Amino acid sequence: MGDDGHSPSLFPRMPGLHVALASTQPYVEVDATGCSGAGRWSRRISRTPAGMRMAKARVLLIRGANKRALLEQALASGDVARWPVLAALDDNHETPLQVYWCP
Repeated sequence: MGDDGHSPSLFPRMPGLHVALASTQPYVEVDATGCSGAGRWSRRISRTPAGMRMAKARVLLIRGANKRALLEQALASGDVARWPVLAALDDNHETPLQVYWCP
């Protein structure tokens, strides 16, 4: 999870985020131009929630107290447009999500 709550290359308020979240395809092309978490690599291929549902293993790495606090904010808000990491936490998966936090 990035400092802005993105995961996996689904960025907050990214153009086309709702299309990517609703896609039935496992991957989509995204353009994260203007999204701070994208850095120099704004054009990417991202897994969609549908693609995440197909995963044999799902892991979310949270590193540092700041990201843990951000994840807690995301969970409290429930707003996937603001916190795309919530798409990874969707309960519609057969494979449980393993969350690892490293202080």
